[in-house]
Amino acid sequence: MLILDRGGWGELRRSIRQASSSGGWRSGLLRGVLIAMSVCAIHSATAGEAPLEPQAFTIYVAQLFRHALPHASIEVTGPLELEIRSASGRSTAYLGNVLSSCLRNAKICDQLVFTHVAQLAAHDADHATLNKSMLRVVVRPTAYLEQGRQISAGEGGPAAVPIAGEFWMISAADRQTTIALLSSRALEPLQLTTKDAFTIGKENMRRAMTRIIEEALKRDRHGIGLLTGDPYKSSLFAFPELWAPLAKAAGGNLLVSVPASDVVLFCDGRRAGASEAMIAAAQKVMATADRPFSSSLFRWSADGWTALPAPVEHGDNRSDHAALLRAGSRPWTGAAGTM
Repeated sequence: MLILDRGGWGELRRSIRQASSSGGWRSGLLRGVLIAMSVCAIHSATAGEAPLEPQAFTIYVAQLFRHALPHASIEVTGPLELEIRSASGRSTAYLGNVLSSCLRNAKICDQLVFTHVAQLAAHDADHATLNKSMLRVVVRPTAYLEQGRQISAGEGGPAAVPIAGEFWMISAADRQTTIALLSSRALEPLQLTTKDAFTIGKENMRRAMTRIIEEALKRDRHGIGLLTGDPYKSSLFAFPELWAPLAKAAGGNLLVSVPASDVVLFCDGRRAGASEAMIAAAQKVMATADRPFSSSLFRWSADGWTALPAPVEHGDNRSDHAALLRAGSRPWTGAAGTM
């Protein structure tokens, strides 16, 4: 269990205020600074670990929020669900994802929880007026979209359009300390339709997304390509038109998977065992990801993405996909968030 004395909590709150008043985060830089500063306030002595039973876990996290946001009202409204009322309004914190991460990584559960609280508390301090330069697009599976709809039910839910399979493109704002999903109501002050917001959001990201694909083309592509490094990497899936050069290099048979918010995998689908190797790699990423998405596979075409059925593995191609995994490219961690 994390133990902070009065000075420790004060340091956490100062870190949150400083982070929210500094420049925008790029490539997770501000987020990393916030976490590093907050962790400095943690006393190394521990009196136990965060409880992993849902109700006890919820109460535990609620206590952390009360210390991090002393002027806010924090109420437990159900297992893994908190209602936060503060000067910035009312919001709901769903703790299912962070508990899942704790169950997969019990040894670092306290760190995961503290980081989660610090980030959300910093977001609460972020009151910058929305403008067009902040607009982005993010990619999320249906489960995450439904969670967003629950959180912002009073505003109509996030502005979203389907891409392929279970994935959606969602309008978002690149705020100082977080990526905020936007509803159509949130866009009204900008006098933008949802379609306008998607167009502007993609244009704000196009240069950075193009640069990632260009760098990927320069790398050895004998195995599985791995693009990682910041929470906008999954947004590449919303730009199928930019993947054409990689698809050409793969003879028109390019396979892509989006296993986490900050990871995209790709592979030449002509190679034996490619589908099986991609699924295995995606599942490996999901096992340790803070935000696991899906191991679904998609094939590129000039018209967009096509979801593929799960392959049936046979004994004669297991060695092929094992070889592909061994040959996988080293991750390229270019900063997609640098506009």
